[in-house]
Order: sequence, then structure tokens, then C-alpha cells
Amino acid sequence: MNTQSLLEKTERIAQIGFWELNLVTGIGICSSGFFAIHGMEDPGVVYASDFRFMGYLEDMPFIERAYADALTGVRPYDIEHRITRRSDAQSVTFMPGARSSATSRAIRSGCMEPPRTSQSKQIRLAQAQLAAIVEHTDVAIFGIDLNINVISWNQGAEKLFGYSPAEAFGRPLTSLIAPDHAGEIARYAHQLSKGAVISNLETRCYTKDGSMIHVMVTISPVRDANGVIIGGSSIAHDISRLKQMEEALCVRDERLTAVLENSADRIWAVDVGYGFVICNESFRTGIIDLIGREFEPGECVLHPAIPEPARNFWQGCYDRALRGETFNVELHTQFQPEMRHRDYRVSPMRNARGEITGVVVSDRDITQRTQAEAALREHESRLDALIESLDERIWAVDTEYRLVVCNERFHEGTTAAFGRRYATGECLLDERVGEAPRTQWQTYYDRALRGERLRVETPASYQDSTFEYYFNPVIDDTGQVIGAAVHGRDITARKQAEEAVKISLTKYLTLFESVPVGITITNDQGKILETNSAAERVLGVPRAEHEQRTFDSSEWIVIRADGSLMPPDEFASVRALKEQRLIENSEMGMVSGSGSVVWISMNATPIQLPGYGVVIAYTDITARKSMEEELHDLNEQLELRVVERTAQLEAALVEVQHASELKDAFLASVSHELRTPLTGVLGLADVLETQTIGELNERRLHYVHLIHQSGERLNAMISSILDYTALLAGKFVFEPCPCRLVELAASALHRILPAADARSIKLKLTA
Repeated sequence: MNTQSLLEKTERIAQIGFWELNLVTGIGICSSGFFAIHGMEDPGVVYASDFRFMGYLEDMPFIERAYADALTGVRPYDIEHRITRRSDAQSVTFMPGARSSATSRAIRSGCMEPPRTSQSKQIRLAQAQLAAIVEHTDVAIFGIDLNINVISWNQGAEKLFGYSPAEAFGRPLTSLIAPDHAGEIARYAHQLSKGAVISNLETRCYTKDGSMIHVMVTISPVRDANGVIIGGSSIAHDISRLKQMEEALCVRDERLTAVLENSADRIWAVDVGYGFVICNESFRTGIIDLIGREFEPGECVLHPAIPEPARNFWQGCYDRALRGETFNVELHTQFQPEMRHRDYRVSPMRNARGEITGVVVSDRDITQRTQAEAALREHESRLDALIESLDERIWAVDTEYRLVVCNERFHEGTTAAFGRRYATGECLLDERVGEAPRTQWQTYYDRALRGERLRVETPASYQDSTFEYYFNPVIDDTGQVIGAAVHGRDITARKQAEEAVKISLTKYLTLFESVPVGITITNDQGKILETNSAAERVLGVPRAEHEQRTFDSSEWIVIRADGSLMPPDEFASVRALKEQRLIENSEMGMVSGSGSVVWISMNATPIQLPGYGVVIAYTDITARKSMEEELHDLNEQLELRVVERTAQLEAALVEVQHASELKDAFLASVSHELRTPLTGVLGLADVLETQTIGELNERRLHYVHLIHQSGERLNAMISSILDYTALLAGKFVFEPCPCRLVELAASALHRILPAADARSIKLKLTA
């Protein structure tokens, strides 16, 4: 076997080919393997232009760059690209080049067809991209075989469990699962082998450092190319924080239940429709005594068994709280055998967004407290009168932070915040306050105990409100600080009002600047205080210069509609301030800064505020005035044309009337002239028809009869014309008379029989 045969056999086995392109002659030398790869016969001679049609069209730009780089020595011609087979124009294959040498005269290279198709390459690219995504995502993704052993492990899994891919590979998945959940995983693995998808499986796992985490796992079956299940793909999410939140929520609910059930107060809550939400045992017992049963969830608490005055009272309380008000109501009740004094705390119930979702009411029996307070007020009436008259929280502490004196508002705050009332002599900074609030309040007390006076604002921890507190030192006769007095007030309404004012001011400024109407505001002396950008635009005067004037300054040049100057006394703004009334739709021309006249429509009204004068609003009506002038000119032209046209119509009407009179005279004359010969025709027809001058055969007698009928019809037509002329002249008189329809029908049939006979139409009258 010679060298050429050996080379060709090698090319066929290896599916490679070689080619060389002489850049001087433009002729290429290609091996038989090259033509086999391209699916074409050896044409004998291959030119440079042929090479361009062998490459895939979309790959040609970087193929040509590879040619150029090879010729300039930048890099060898070593690329992978697609070709279009000549034998099948639709099939595309990748053709990697081999390293080649190139000079300024020629470029040579080898080529081979890989065993994979372009579609496989796209699949490989997609697989590579998917692998990169899986590898670098923070979500734990790992693969398992049917024996539940780990066979793949991404970075997310390494971060979650702490094991490197090498440590995790081959490890049974059950070794990561808590022992009490391992059997569950084995059971799900059996389902996986059957093709089932295990979704959102919650379990507990151990990390490499031995800590336990809660995870949610989803396992999906993985199939090979033949559809056989070979393993599973698992995605794991750390839900430890979610579990902690759920546990915390359960603990909070348990604590809430414990607080409700252990409270001696009656506590209940209703929704915005007065529907029952929750209560404690004390309220439940009381309502059973009242209506004979418990309230069902969502049932209206304004039950018919409750006396109407009480229902109306509580509906009013609920409505106040639903409007955002928190208040206390003290009542004497006779639900018990003896009269008791009760304190009802009614507060709105809000969600996390601050929206009111219902009302919470706490009912406390304060009979004993009321009696004690009455005794205390007898001994300290002057102090109590002072502090209780204020709708604010007032209390004082000694140097050990123990309560010395306080008012009821203070107790309400501590009850709402900490669920308790502090007794005189009790330390206010106990463990119920909480570490952070306790440290904060101790700082305030210490500053006051050092002789400092301070004011602080702080939100209430138990409700959506803000309080303002004043801390002052209490000094005895020797000048020694013996305590701190605190004065607190709920400034929620004030804060809301301030916020509302801020919002209103923002809205006002936005509206003031955005309206297309010019607006100017003056004080009670006519000095311009404010003006918006629309006024600057309409009047053509800069705002800074505008606000240096008064509303009756000589700088304002105003003209009336007739073009004469308007004195300041006639200005709408001056009149509105002087007469203290609204002046509307005052039209005037303003000479702008550029010297042009701007026509405006002005409204001016006094402002009923101290120090303020008028507010002036004006709009540019220059275009409207121009249109009104044009419309006025058009109306004048239209009136002239209407007069001319009316005269023409009147002349035409005279002509029409004259023509009508001529027509009527003509018709009357023609009718009389026609009747004269017609009378002779009818007379002769009668003579012939009676056969007085000789007998006629049947055919001639029929024709004479037709002549007589036609004459009668013509005579009737002439009579109708004469009646019409008489009707037009107003001389026609209608004389109603009875008639028979059969005779009318016979007459009509008689008139049309000649025409019907001429057309061979048979007509018959059926009475």
C-alpha cells in the first residue's frame, strides 16, 4: 500500500481532512477526507471563493478573523466552526480546525468532524450553564442514588451542612438526618424509586459541627436517556429561623392565654363589625349569666338580651375606639348582688400596619381602689385636686426610684404597659419593665436627681401613641434633691395634627405651584406676600419683582375693554379688600414686562385671617378675546349676508307666486279648451254606440265602446284638473255623499280593462 492510499485510509478512519490555500493563485489543495467531511465530490480544482460557501453563514465573521490572525501571525488557525454540507443543505456540523502554519503566500490546516452534532454541543453548553448555576447558587442542591447515597454536592449544600463535596460524596443521606426522621427518609426513598416527587418534606438535620437545623427538602426523580430512574435530585432550604418564629408565636399565644385567664379583669375583644373575637374566663362567666350561653366567634356582642340602653352605650364606646380613640369608662354596675364600681379601658386593636381591626376592652372591679382613693383624697385633697384635674400622667419618685405620689393616668399607663398598678413605695424599675426601658428610665431619673430639668418624647410600647415627659428635681427646704417629679402627656393627637399640618402645607404648596391659574396673596395693606409661577408666566413679571409691589402699585398698567386706562380703585383686588366681598370675572388688560397686553379674567376674595388681605386668581384670556373679536366680525358679515340673501329669497318668492298663478290660469284654460272637442267626441261615440245611423258589427261596436270609455276618463281627468285649480283658489267645496265600494271597484276595473286586454291580462271583479 503506497503512502497516498495509507493517508486516505487514515483520513476515513479518523474522519479528518487536510487542506492548503495558496493566497497568490487563489487555488486550494484538499484531501479526499476534506471532501468527505463536506459531503461533496472532488471537483478537481477548489478556488478561494469556494471556501467561503463551505462555512456556516453565521460563523463566517469569526472564520475570516481566524484567517486574518493566522496570516498576520497573531495566532495559529485553530478554531471550531460549523459547515453546510453540500449533500444536505439543512444539516450543520461543527468543524474544528487543527493547528496550522501560515505564511504571506499560503495557509494550510487540517479539519476533522467530531462525533457530536451541533445540537449535542448546544446541549453540552446548556448542561455546562446549568452545572455552573447549580454549583454557585446559595441553595443546597445535591444528588442521590437509589441507595440514598450522595453522588453530587454543590456549594450551597456545603454552606448549609458544612461538608465539602469530597466529604459528602458517598455518604448516606440518613447520616445527616436526625435519628427519629431517618426511617421517614428511607420510606420516601422507596417512593422516589417509583417515580414519586417528595415535596416540601420538613425534617431535622445535623451539620458537620454537630448543630441541629430544620430543613425543607424536595426530592425529584432523575431518569437516564431511556427513562429509567437512576437517582434523585434534592433541594434543601434552611427553615430553622421559620421554626423559631413559629415556636415564638406559640409561646406568645400561650402567654397571652395565660395573661387573659389569670387576670381578675374581664377582657374581651371585638372586630370592626362588633363581632366577638376573644375573651377570658371572667368575661365568659359574666356573659353566660347575662344571656345564658357563650358568644360564638364572629357573633355580634350587641345581643338583644342586653338591655337597649347598655347596647347603645357599648356601641358608642366601640365606635369611639374604632375611630382610634383610647379611653377609660368607670361605671356602677348591678350585675352582682351589690353595687360595684368598675373601670373599663377601651382601646383600638391594630395590626402590624397600624390599621384598626377591632376593639379591646378590659373591665376591672375598682370598688376597693375607689374607696381607698376616696380616703386618700380626704387627707390629700389639695394635691389630688391639682394632679387629678390634669388629663396627664403625673408621678414622683424618691432617690431609690420608689413611687411617692401619682395620678390615675399614671396607673392607666403602667396597667396598659406592664399589666399592673404600682403601689406607693414600690420601685418603678422592677423586672417587669424590661431591660432596655428600665435602663432608659433610670437615665432620665438620674439626670433629674442630679438637678437637671429635661423634656423627652417617647413612643408607648403597648399602644400606637407618643408621650411627652418633663422631668424635674424635687428639692427640700435645705436645697437637697430628694426625688424626681415627672409630668407626662399623650401628644399623639398633637403629633398627628403636626403631621397633618405638614401634609396640608405640602399639599397647599404643591397645589399652589401646579395650578395653571395665576394666584397672588396679599396682606391687609395690599402688600403682595406670595405669588406662584403661573402668575409670573401670565403677567410676564419675575416673581421677585412681583412680590416687591402692592396690588395697587403704579407699576401695574391696566386697561379697560375700551382701551382706556383703569384706575387702581377699579382693580378687582382693591375692590375685594375694600368691600370685603368676592369680585368675580373682572376682565382687564395687563401690560406685561415685555410691553404686550395680556387680557386676564380676575377673581378676588378677602381672606378671613388676621393680617391677610385678599387672594387673587387670574387666567390668561388673550386667546379668547382674540376669538371673540373675530367672532364679532364674522357675525357682522353674516348679518349682511343674511339681509342680502333674504332680499333675494323674497324676490324669488314673488316670481314663484307669479309662476304659480300663471300655471293655474294655464291649467284652467287648457281644461276648458280640452273639454270643448271632447264633448263632440263623446257625442259622436254615443251616436255610433246607439247605432242610429246604421248597424255595426260586434268588433266595431267594441271599438266604439272603448272610444266612449276613454273619452269619459279624459273628461274625468279634466274635471280633476279643474277641481285642483279650484282647490288652489280656495273655491272648492267638498260634499260628502254615500258610495258603494263595489261600484267604485267596478268603475276602476272598467277603466283599466282596455290596457289589460291589450296585454292579454284577464281581470275579474268578485263582489
